[in-house]
Amino acid sequence: MCVVYAGIALSRAYDLRPAVSSICPKLLPDLLYSPVVNLPLPALVIGIGLLVLLVPSDAGLAPASVNSPFEPGTMATASNPSPTPATRTSSPSSTHAATAAPAPDASPTRTLAPGVGFRLSWAPPACGDATHQCATYRVVESGHGHQFLQLDNSKDWRVYLPTTGPQRGGLDLRGGHNLIIIGGEIDLTYPCDDSRSACHGINVARSSAETGEVYIEGVLIKNPDPNYLTDKVDTGDGIDVNNYAGITNVVLENVRIQGIKGCDPANPSAHADVFQPYNAPHANLLVDHLTGTSDCQGFQVDPTYSWQTHGMTPTSGVFKNVNLNAFVNPNYGGGNAFMWWFTVGTTSCVSYPITLANVYTREPNASLLSHAVWPNPGYAGTAACAGVYSSELWSSPTLRSLIGGIHNGLPPAGDFVPAGVAGINYVSPGYR
Repeated sequence: MCVVYAGIALSRAYDLRPAVSSICPKLLPDLLYSPVVNLPLPALVIGIGLLVLLVPSDAGLAPASVNSPFEPGTMATASNPSPTPATRTSSPSSTHAATAAPAPDASPTRTLAPGVGFRLSWAPPACGDATHQCATYRVVESGHGHQFLQLDNSKDWRVYLPTTGPQRGGLDLRGGHNLIIIGGEIDLTYPCDDSRSACHGINVARSSAETGEVYIEGVLIKNPDPNYLTDKVDTGDGIDVNNYAGITNVVLENVRIQGIKGCDPANPSAHADVFQPYNAPHANLLVDHLTGTSDCQGFQVDPTYSWQTHGMTPTSGVFKNVNLNAFVNPNYGGGNAFMWWFTVGTTSCVSYPITLANVYTREPNASLLSHAVWPNPGYAGTAACAGVYSSELWSSPTLRSLIGGIHNGLPPAGDFVPAGVAGINYVSPGYR
């Protein structure tokens, strides 16, 4: 019996699913993560035996994520003196356009990074099927700044960023069916601001005719200003999504977005975000392993624009293993920044099904009590979907579309995507 309990403890302390799923995919996931009281003793013995006998010594066991149990969180009225989330346009400020190269992709599949002890949640979509040819687009750093990719809607695309240095100025992704970017580096344009799509690291701007998935993995988007922590120089957003009811999934994995700057009183348009899918109706927003730093705003995942313009919201959002670090804004000399925004505007609790798992945020004031997460705790007008901050955890029990919460501070082991993981030499850890 001691062996059985030891095996159960091992299975709960370590994420064994990636290592054993190929051995017994229908048995072990349920065995390892079902409540003990619901498992018959024979199943436990079989499970432990399989773990001992079948899991290879180099299986790459990783400590399982610790997710606290949270009340699901209704939709009603809120008021807050803080700024309303930005309304965006997608008109480019540059006429430089890149021509798509429809050559079939012959690049080898990326290999598993040695020694990496976790697997990402979502694999890339297929490139090519019965109705879409698989094509390759190789971005060439041309010195023209932000590039606008006009891709053929009848094709799936593997987009490769430069391998000898960063793409300076970012990308607009227009057209195409499935779009896949794995690895590479983008330098943000500065000075710039988030009112122009040409200022963003990656701007997804597609129409309802352009369906499919946008998949971004292992990309580093950074502010190249070496003094960005003290300079009063603004940038655009890290990643934006402006796609009217066509896109199916937006997937971000192992992405690092560093040095977003804005909230500049001298420039009302400067309210830059780490990630803002402001127009993504009917899309699933899926993020696993992302680190972002900003002195302005972080994950503005509210459906304000799409709800007010089209009466639609994203289908769902899953944000896991995400940490956002707000650094001091030199325009103000301190104070928190809204790193998360979940509802429409400041006077509504309209949102969509969102799951938070293993999410952390560090603020200059070392607290999420105020001006850090919306719905903001402490305001009488937000009673219908009020945020609650208790025991270093933000949650919203009455916002029933939201499950989970946000931990104050850094993850115990540091950034989920440390410096040096994402970028030009990125190697994928593989997928569950």
